[in-house]
Amino acid sequence: MIEEHLQEILNTPPLALDEILSARERRADTQRQLMEEGQGTLICLTLNIAGAVKSAPLLTRAFEEGKRRILTQLRFERAKIGKCIERHERTGDELYLLVDLDLVTAKRRMVEIEEGFALGRLLDIDVMAKGVPKISRQQLGLPPRRCLVCGEMAAGCARRRRHDIREILRRTVELIDGYFVGEYADRVAGHACRALLYEVHIAPKPGLVDRENSGAHRDMDEFTFFDSACALYPYFRECAKKGALYREEPDVLFALLRMDGKLAEQRMLRATGGVNTHKGAIFSMGIFCAVMGSMMEEGFACVLTTQLKGRTVLRICPIHPETAENDICHTIQRMYQYARALKKERVPNFS
Repeated sequence: MIEEHLQEILNTPPLALDEILSARERRADTQRQLMEEGQGTLICLTLNIAGAVKSAPLLTRAFEEGKRRILTQLRFERAKIGKCIERHERTGDELYLLVDLDLVTAKRRMVEIEEGFALGRLLDIDVMAKGVPKISRQQLGLPPRRCLVCGEMAAGCARRRRHDIREILRRTVELIDGYFVGEYADRVAGHACRALLYEVHIAPKPGLVDRENSGAHRDMDEFTFFDSACALYPYFRECAKKGALYREEPDVLFALLRMDGKLAEQRMLRATGGVNTHKGAIFSMGIFCAVMGSMMEEGFACVLTTQLKGRTVLRICPIHPETAENDICHTIQRMYQYARALKKERVPNFS
């Protein structure tokens, strides 16, 4: 994934110097025009991307996430947006917001986003007001920005040209991919845990643990399953991350998942006091999370299980408006590859 996104940026035709300078002048003109037309504080968002390539799908995703953080912060401050301009050009993504928030407060809140948000180092958020000098980080008692690559002062690294463009872009892609993979893995792990909780809560289930009784089990109850499901969240998240990041053969990924599964089993037993609640689910749900992770970039279909005439079957639900027959076939093929790897191991669980 990282190599693919890096190559996508490196293969994009670079901007000419006059294009970069013209875009800079246009941004300055837009800022002046907005401050002349309205009252309040102007917040401007662009991305801090090294080199002469300023636009790519991955970069726009990072920009959109930064925009979402800013808008969320403004809603929290109950600030009204008087005017909004958004542009997506070859010279980069731009956002201009004229808000009724005082300059110092707006600057502090935007710096908090730059410093506290995982992608904040890539955000360039300017805050200004008509007739008022810009407020620097130093004036607010805040440290200068750090280098994306080495963590030293960014200004010093830029001045000495300490890092080449490819090195900086690789770190940029790693940062963005790491963030979105983590967000996606959180959602997948959340769905997996929710499925385990829903399953134990369903009643009646004769002989099995449900919300009404423990069935034939004397060493566990519904709350034992709650503890177990919560303990397995980090494992499901790691499975989804590995599925998203690894592009090896299924056998290689399966071997990695098997080791994670053994550790997850021990975590489950510690949470339940030695009771085996989800040993089978560790195996099946872990692989399922990895498959969902591997499909992160595709997003064509969600694969679920259901009961049909007393048998457990797979149900594939298209989740993309442009899903075609070939996409469904590709999803089935991917599942088949993992099933073959699973059958090759010939083990019922991770132990």
